[in-house]
Amino acid sequence: MAGLLTFFLCILGTLLTRSGVVSSVHAFAQSSIGNWFVGFLLLAVTVCLVAYVKNRDYLKSENQLDSMISRESSFLFTT
Repeated sequence: MAGLLTFFLCILGTLLTRSGVVSSVHAFAQSSIGNWFVGFLLLAVTVCLVAYVKNRDYLKSENQLDSMISRESSFLFTT
């Protein structure tokens, strides 16, 4: 899920910069690609959400935390 969120935030940042909503040093070109970008973003969000909902049973971990104070739980809480 974190990978999907990172991908969508990168695409959203590109959309905001390229559309002119946020003026930046990276907004070097003005183009009419904004509508295509929004369409791509909506399509990608839809496809990823459908794939996630369809496969969420397979994505669950089979392991359980034995204790709140263990090596595994400390790794989980620091990420």
